[in-house]
Amino acid sequence: MDLEEIRAYARQLRRHGVDALELREDDRLLHIRVERQLAASPPDQPAAAGAPEAGLVTIRSAGLGLFRPANPEAGSGAAVTQGQLLARLELDQFTTEIAAPADGVIVAVLADAGQRVDYGMPLFHLQPTGES
Repeated sequence: MDLEEIRAYARQLRRHGVDALELREDDRLLHIRVERQLAASPPDQPAAAGAPEAGLVTIRSAGLGLFRPANPEAGSGAAVTQGQLLARLELDQFTTEIAAPADGVIVAVLADAGQRVDYGMPLFHLQPTGES
């Protein structure tokens, strides 16, 4: 596969609103992910219903797959440390790990165990600790 074929796949992904694609050719695996720029809401516009409170961090899916919490008993209210494994996304034999980006407390788990999630989908709301 040459660079022009990869670019053609990326254009098709953007055109059809697909965020990621994995291709296997013989013993090679190619993962193409299209980064999307999210438009910010105007500052004078109220927050959307269900939006997290100010100061909360939304931890989003870094891939596609079935959501598997690292510790199903630890949900809302669980204290976590930066880098701690929160969940795995399983897709065939591939696994994507979701880790805490900072020390804090999980305020909400937004996906159910076994739920199919897509790239960029919100999975957790985290209240970081140690901020002034």
